[in-house]
Amino acid sequence: MYSDERPDRLVKELTALKTLAAQSDVFTFEARGNPPDEYEITFNGKGLSRGSVFDDTIECGDVHKLTIRLGYSYPTDPPEIRWATPVFHPNLSAYGYLRLEKCGLEWSSDTTLDIICMRLWDIVRGEYLDLENASDYSARKWFEKHPDYPLPVDSRALCPAGSQSSGFDMEKQLSASNIELLKALIVLSAADGVIARSERGLLERFARALGMSSASLDASIDHALKDDTCREKLFRRVIAEPDQALELLVIVARMDGEISDPEKDVLLEVGKKLEIMADDFARICKRGIQRAKALCNRAK
Repeated sequence: MYSDERPDRLVKELTALKTLAAQSDVFTFEARGNPPDEYEITFNGKGLSRGSVFDDTIECGDVHKLTIRLGYSYPTDPPEIRWATPVFHPNLSAYGYLRLEKCGLEWSSDTTLDIICMRLWDIVRGEYLDLENASDYSARKWFEKHPDYPLPVDSRALCPAGSQSSGFDMEKQLSASNIELLKALIVLSAADGVIARSERGLLERFARALGMSSASLDASIDHALKDDTCREKLFRRVIAEPDQALELLVIVARMDGEISDPEKDVLLEVGKKLEIMADDFARICKRGIQRAKALCNRAK
């Protein structure tokens, strides 16, 4: 069903893809429509190409194109995605059609095109591979037969390190005035008594973006782990962007694979202090979990 919100969403998608293209030496696109509802995506990099399966080899092409169409029911329904150039991958159909759930992206109306494009690049270069969820069984058999084939065939991420934008570029969402938000992230990460390696890595990214030294980060983590009473102190400052703050907290909590009960308690506390309504709270948490999954998948 056509939504009144659809035109605004289409404009936001165009903005996000322009940002992605500006940061990347791999990704370009052409848009059609006003606002655009169809995109021709091009990846300029080494990728797996169908064409020489029968002599037990894989070709690597240098230019890869696909079309993304946003139907009238978008974003309620997912986009239609079809590769225009041949890609040899177990999670694509032999005809080039792509179903997001086959590629580790559970569709949500909050999933944006830049997130999808990051997964598409990871697919074509072989960074993402799920043999258990195959659409193309000949490709699945090939990779099962060649488990040591060097992947990815192109080592570059879609954006250079430090400028990756997946629709939730967290460094850019923080500013020098949001040190308290970083401290709140530390408290959340430490709520279950330990800060996982993945959580620590994300906290370090935030700290670098905010100019916090490693020593200060270590001290803040140590305090958060040892002093339960610091939570009120760290959250007493009103955060200017409550939706953004809660989403970032959800992403950090979900980075180690699940949100623990102590972390859920902290999230509920944050939502209450930020006066976020129940329906908005559920929506923000769902979006944060989806984006944390996408970030984890990119890191594999």
